[in-house]
Amino acid sequence: MQLSFRNFLLFLLKRSLIISISTIMVMCIFYSISKYLIPPSYTATAQLFVNNQQSIKPSDISALEYSQKIVNTYICFLNTNAFYNNVIDESGLPYTSMQLNKCTSIVVLNNTEIFQISVTTNSANDSYKLVYTMENLAPEFINHIKNSSDLLLLDPVIYNPIPSSPNIYQFSCLGALIGCSLSLGFILLWQKYVSIKSFE
Repeated sequence: MQLSFRNFLLFLLKRSLIISISTIMVMCIFYSISKYLIPPSYTATAQLFVNNQQSIKPSDISALEYSQKIVNTYICFLNTNAFYNNVIDESGLPYTSMQLNKCTSIVVLNNTEIFQISVTTNSANDSYKLVYTMENLAPEFINHIKNSSDLLLLDPVIYNPIPSSPNIYQFSCLGALIGCSLSLGFILLWQKYVSIKSFE
């Protein structure tokens, strides 16, 4: 077993130049694709807190369950064309309510009374402006539907010029891994083919 493993290492060492060139070539291809062909996406986020201390809690539902129901209800309020149209009108950006719905994610954080608004677009400015508009319109919009609502801005949006995707480093490493695997596979198959031919 040790001899076979040693021979295998020597076998790879003799072909290390081919493996290295293949790895670098595929890595460069993946880097170029992620850098120049895949449009970058930018994500902006904000977190809001639902304060329901003044809400009347039904006796058959625990406080935590009731709070989570309120948070989910508020999220449903915000996931409407009416809210998205208000955001579009206020921001002045050229989106439709359907487009804004697709690029927006509103989720509860760890079953708490906090929910997060995330918007991902191909423009850092658009993502920031849309979330900024949402975090300002959301309390008033929900309060217009439910007068007793109390929505507080917990973590305001911050402008982030760094793309959230694609991750060029990870994409390039994936390319290097694929290039190395392909070169190894080709070399082993070719060696097996040569061995069979010589045996014949």
